[in-house]
Amino acid sequence: MSSLPEIPCGICRKPVDLQTDLWADENGKAAHADCYFERIASARLAQAWVNRFSLSPNPPVCIHFTG
Repeated sequence: MSSLPEIPCGICRKPVDLQTDLWADENGKAAHADCYFERIASARLAQAWVNRFSLSPNPPVCIHFTG
């Protein structure tokens, strides 16, 4: 019996258990569910903060997260 290759989480880079962590990020890379949900929540919080405290009524916004 051969073992599966170790796949790193696309967000935290720690190994993903392919038997239990059946999630993928927005780029299709394996990810822990908790890592992905935190990334989404952080992006929404950052966007809300930018929208609330922006000096311009329609500012260009680009939020980029790296893993």
